[in-house]
Amino acid sequence: MFDQIGSGAGYVNGYVTTFTIDGNSTISGNRAETDAGGAIYIEGKADSVTISGGSNVTDNSAVTAGGAFCINGNVSTLAVGGGSSITANHAQAGGAVYVLGQAGSVTITGGSSVTDNSAVNSGGAFYSHGGVVSTLAVGGGSSITANRAKWGGAVYIAGEVGGELTVDGSSMIADNIADGGAGGAVYVWKSVGNITIDGSSTISDNQAKAGGAVYVGSYVGNLTVDGSSMMSGNRADGGDGGSVYVRTYVGNLTIDSSSTMSGNRANGGDGGAVYVGSYVGNLTIDGSSIVSGNRADGGDGGAMRFGSVSSFAVKGGSTISNNSAAANGGAVNFAGDTGTITIDGSSTISGNRADGGNGGAVYVTRYVGTITIDGSSTMSGNRADGGNGETRAGPRAGQHWMWSAAASPVLLGAASALRRVICMKGRQQWQPMLTTTTTTTTTTTTTTTTTTTTTTTTTTTTTTTTTNQHK
Repeated sequence: MFDQIGSGAGYVNGYVTTFTIDGNSTISGNRAETDAGGAIYIEGKADSVTISGGSNVTDNSAVTAGGAFCINGNVSTLAVGGGSSITANHAQAGGAVYVLGQAGSVTITGGSSVTDNSAVNSGGAFYSHGGVVSTLAVGGGSSITANRAKWGGAVYIAGEVGGELTVDGSSMIADNIADGGAGGAVYVWKSVGNITIDGSSTISDNQAKAGGAVYVGSYVGNLTVDGSSMMSGNRADGGDGGSVYVRTYVGNLTIDSSSTMSGNRANGGDGGAVYVGSYVGNLTIDGSSIVSGNRADGGDGGAMRFGSVSSFAVKGGSTISNNSAAANGGAVNFAGDTGTITIDGSSTISGNRADGGNGGAVYVTRYVGTITIDGSSTMSGNRADGGNGETRAGPRAGQHWMWSAAASPVLLGAASALRRVICMKGRQQWQPMLTTTTTTTTTTTTTTTTTTTTTTTTTTTTTTTTTNQHK
């Protein structure tokens, strides 16, 4: 690919089994004046490239690709571990590392850091040009921070991630920027098997035009935020997906175990936190998790915007609150069909706003199967200031606004609260039926004084009240 090698420090013409930098070693201040590989250029395949033992790769640069390393072939394993660092390297593409072929496993572990690297075009720290990256993992208290490029502020993958993209073990991806492009931290051209943020890890304060933290050009198998992890403060400054953008579909999206998705913004588009262009299999917010303070300042879905979804469940004491959208769906916008919506287990949806449209909390464009609010759950204080709703078509919409009738009524459990009437609108304006079950118990006691005999008769009456509020 390169007419001139121009490696600043070392050149390998052939196959490398193992390339290791270890024992507090340093590679710094090297420059490829004419082409690629500021420190090291490998003209061929490398089985293993390892930076470990507190080593440092810093302040290297290349005119074209791979500010520190350029590998003109496949790499089976690229590992940064043991408190090592890759810092302040620069190139046109792949500010620190450029792999022309496939990169099998890319791992950053053991408190290591990749920080302040930059590329003019793509991949501020790492660029993989071809095929499949099997695994991209950040773990063990490691960090990817303050990297910058036009596309993929930290990582650019021109193929797909066949397996897992994971951030685990109190690790962090933060403050990366895709300046005018997509994927503030990570850009994947095609698909990702699964994305998992777990173990009190954080993805925060990244920014891009679309996909403030992560951009995926095709599909994601499953997207999971778990184990008290957080996605917060990410921004899409000109497009969709303040934190995550997925072009086609996500198999399942789960936020669980006291995890948080908060303060993300899509300043010029839809999905303040997450945008999925097509469908999501199951959307679940569980285990006292929180989705709060996200904003879609340019469109729909203050927190999330999807196409269709099989099921949407908020349960286990979870909360969706204080999200806002410029148009429809203050918290969540579904542009297609929705199978079931369930709010259960003392969960809360409150204080969400659709400032210029409909559905203060949830907007569903088409068909809804069943809506259930149960288990001492609450929907309150949601507003839609620009559309149809409350008790009839008018200047404000209630908590839901739907462009077709639900297949079955809204089921409201006796201990739950729906503090504004849901408004649904199709070709006819109507409100859903609210079905509430009330149980009354009557006890009769008879006492005889000579011989004390007590007879108790209990009668239980169950009354079901159905209110059909057509307008």
